[in-house]
Formats: sequence, C-alpha cells, structure tokens
Amino acid sequence: MIVPVLIIVAGFSAAYLFLSRQGSAPLPTPSPTPPSPGYAPKQTAAKPKASPVAQAAFTLYSYLKAHGFDGKSARLILPFQKLSNLPVTGIFDNATSAALFKYSNDLIGPDPTAGLGVLT
Repeated sequence: MIVPVLIIVAGFSAAYLFLSRQGSAPLPTPSPTPPSPGYAPKQTAAKPKASPVAQAAFTLYSYLKAHGFDGKSARLILPFQKLSNLPVTGIFDNATSAALFKYSNDLIGPDPTAGLGVLT
C-alpha cells in the first residue's frame, strides 16, 4: 500500500511517498560468491619510486627549511640544478627557486647572501 505524505519544512514543501510493507517478507541480501578454485587475488603493484630530481628536490627543500642558506647548502643545490637542467652554479637563484617550487609548492626565495634578488 502506498501512503502519500506531505511535509512542510521552513516554507518549502516536499512530497514523500512512503511504501508500507506491512506483512511482506524482508528483502533477501545477496551472499558473497566464493572465489573459484585456482583464483589468485589481484596483486597490487608497488608504488614507483620518486624520480631522482624529485628526491633531490625533497632533500634540498628539507635542508633549506631546517638550516637556511649556509656553506653546506651548495652541495645540495648543485645536483638539483644538474638534474633540473638548470645552469649548474651552486647558487640558489631565481631559476632554482622556481624549479624547487614545482616540487615543494612552497616558495623559498633566492639566497640573499649571494646578492641575487635583493633590492638595493
């Protein structure tokens, strides 16, 4: 038996139809089918390792966030510049900053001690 019901909520009306299942049996629930003999579950592929440039970017970004620009940061800047096809200068310039931003989504400005990017 179908029973129409009108409900008014906050000035809006919506008609709902409720089905009355009086005296009827509950709906059957499907049972899971067992796997067939000889079936091997699908193997999940191992996650691919990050590319060398992504690894160098992560290392450089982590170091610069923790220590800032110091004498040791050049040893991390050089391989990142080489892997990113940038001029290998060892100086964290605007191009290196932009390339690192692609991997970190956090802008670290150029090295102010190198005299680059500083307004005079």
